[in-house]
Amino acid sequence: MRLSIRRLLRSLAFFTGLQFKKRGVDILFYYSAFYCKESGYNPYFKPLTEACEKAGISYMVLEEPHPPYEDRKNGSTIPADLPFFISILLRKTLYKNIDDINEREQKIGAFLKRTLFRNLFFENYVTISQSIVGIIRGMDENVNIFDLQHGVLYSGHESIFDATKTVAGHIVANRIKILLYGHGFKETICRSDPTGYYEKNAIVIGHPFWPHIKEPGKKRENIVAVSMQFMDFYGECDECNPAMLKELERLIEVLEPYLEKGEIELVLKHHPRFDGEVSIESLLQQKGVSLCRKTSRELFERAFLHITFSSTTIFEAAASAVPTLLVETGCSYLPSSMYKDEFGYPLPPADGKQSALELLELHKDRARLDRLSQRVLEWADRFYSPFDPSQFFNEIAQRKRNES
Repeated sequence: MRLSIRRLLRSLAFFTGLQFKKRGVDILFYYSAFYCKESGYNPYFKPLTEACEKAGISYMVLEEPHPPYEDRKNGSTIPADLPFFISILLRKTLYKNIDDINEREQKIGAFLKRTLFRNLFFENYVTISQSIVGIIRGMDENVNIFDLQHGVLYSGHESIFDATKTVAGHIVANRIKILLYGHGFKETICRSDPTGYYEKNAIVIGHPFWPHIKEPGKKRENIVAVSMQFMDFYGECDECNPAMLKELERLIEVLEPYLEKGEIELVLKHHPRFDGEVSIESLLQQKGVSLCRKTSRELFERAFLHITFSSTTIFEAAASAVPTLLVETGCSYLPSSMYKDEFGYPLPPADGKQSALELLELHKDRARLDRLSQRVLEWADRFYSPFDPSQFFNEIAQRKRNES
């Protein structure tokens, strides 16, 4: 693990200066540098920070280090390297015998509040993927903690529900509020929550990149976008990659005559976590099959259809009025049926061969394709709303009213 000394020194300089001067902000934003790897900044938080600037709400952004620990100076972003590594050290030494994770994290938070953060004051904390929520609760019993939705939430999702499908213990213990992309997600998680916690603590603020392209019926090229999901599953699903490759091969086998004639083109796109786990050379040798390095959004502007296994790109495709064929693999780790069962997606999943046959039917029947495009667009609008931070700001204002 190679650290960035310059980044660490910048972090040390900030927290050293904080020992001699108090600083207060309305909101502390915190996220991992992982989310900045493509654009150099966190695209999920940028709309929120811009909205804060327009509304005159003060904020600070702390960025947690992530390999390879580059030193990027992103405006007002402050490297959180010093508290990050101190927290790791405390978990391995002073608090290593505490089995309860929430208790341990809150004790680390109390320690950091007495030391590095003693002169930093904030009333609201916003993060993504629930980063250091226990530590923040340990710093301040009264701070508002918000977690911004990332990906798809459903009943039984391990980040918000426990094994018995009740509200996750760390959510309740740290009193976390969830910022959601749309009302469809709130309805989905509320149906699975008999306690009513999420009815009160899930807030719809919309998606920062919504709406996308809304043009059902637009003439598209004969391109089928394929969102692959080859990646390292860390031992959780050794059969996933071979199963996906097998189904893609079956699909291409059925489509081969149409690919050879140029009537259809398959454009493959790797998952962001792909790191060479599977060779797709056998797929690319087929005429009419290519690999795309453009964004999914750019690809969906040209495609008339989308194929994936259980990727959340199904929503992005639907926002561009592009229907998705979900390919079943038989792997429980890739639950393609979830989109039909949990979210009511208009098309059921099928294996590679049946998906190819359905593709050909839609390619021939453009009137049916247009109707389906409209249906998936309406479906997507249930789950993703245009970004509107007013509900989030209302929560902040409510707290201020309660304290006054």
